[in-house]
Amino acid sequence: MRAASVRVLVALTLFGLALGGGVAQSAAAAPAGWRLVASDDFTGSQLGSVWGEYGGAYETGANAWSADEVSVSGGTLRVRMEHKTSHGKPYTSGGVGMWGLAQTYGRYEFQAMAPAVPGIDSYITLWPPDADGEPNSMLVELLDKPAVSPGVQAAYVTINYGSGKSDQTVPGSYCGGFHDYVIEWTPTYESVSVDGRVLLKSPGATSVKRWIGFVMSNGDTLTGTPSASALPAEFDIRHLRVYAYSPGAPAGTPSAPASTTSRSPTSATTSSKPSSSAATSSAKPTPSLSAQPPPSVPSTPALSPQPTASTSTSTQSAPPTNQSIAAAAHSSWHGPLFVASGLIGAAVLGFGVFTRRPRGRRRNR
Repeated sequence: MRAASVRVLVALTLFGLALGGGVAQSAAAAPAGWRLVASDDFTGSQLGSVWGEYGGAYETGANAWSADEVSVSGGTLRVRMEHKTSHGKPYTSGGVGMWGLAQTYGRYEFQAMAPAVPGIDSYITLWPPDADGEPNSMLVELLDKPAVSPGVQAAYVTINYGSGKSDQTVPGSYCGGFHDYVIEWTPTYESVSVDGRVLLKSPGATSVKRWIGFVMSNGDTLTGTPSASALPAEFDIRHLRVYAYSPGAPAGTPSAPASTTSRSPTSATTSSKPSSSAATSSAKPTPSLSAQPPPSVPSTPALSPQPTASTSTSTQSAPPTNQSIAAAAHSSWHGPLFVASGLIGAAVLGFGVFTRRPRGRRRNR
């Protein structure tokens, strides 16, 4: 009788954690030289505490961001755009970042499907948590039909916006179906690959910590705006794996178990995103951020314009609002260890330990 009661208690504990914390399933083995630190198969009903959503208006675009446009279901992280007025903008879209897992160097593996809808920029970013981190950011922008050349489905890849910037516009197939993405970032290079094809590899690599994010926007000079009849549209992500740089680590090194906690509520403030620029466009000043962060977070100063890039690339959105998050990593769970970790996660939920993350910003190139 006692054994049966214990089994029931364990089952209920694991069920509650799966619903509330988005506990990931078993992850694939790490490749040589990398150590798995986080794995999310999006099998729960909501994101874990390591994630946070974008919020507020894209000042020089046509959309505003809302946490309501981010959801998890059926093993997929869904970032959506609607033709719905918000913050004075005619479109509302989603954006989400792993703000609680900023690291120096890393490998990011995932599947992504951008919508085959002209006028939407679906993008992946590695972004520093600091407000002045824009020169060290990376963006992979996926557009079904950009408003400027090449005018066909393309990926706009930019690695580091500072003096060592590398960028490339790569026509191809990125929208309307899932593709395999790998971003690698080491002390000697940064690279972006899709379906095993390297789109851009840069010999320059920043040592500034960054987190990975997935965002939708529209209304700038690169993107244009979508037809209302084509919305709502989704940017979908599956099977995210995050690795830490670990020279000499053999392939298949397991990650250490870690607990997860449910996400705390988002504090909606206003973010700005500078206008995208094509080869023929001129630089535009970026508006200052109008949101007033909580007293514990310093106010963000006005943004300064930078010269427009001479190649066909674009800039992207500011990292989002202040968010209460806790650093957490997903990993494989087995037998009694799985149970013990689940109980620890429940205890963490009870204490509600969260930390503040300041919002970042972006500038024109």
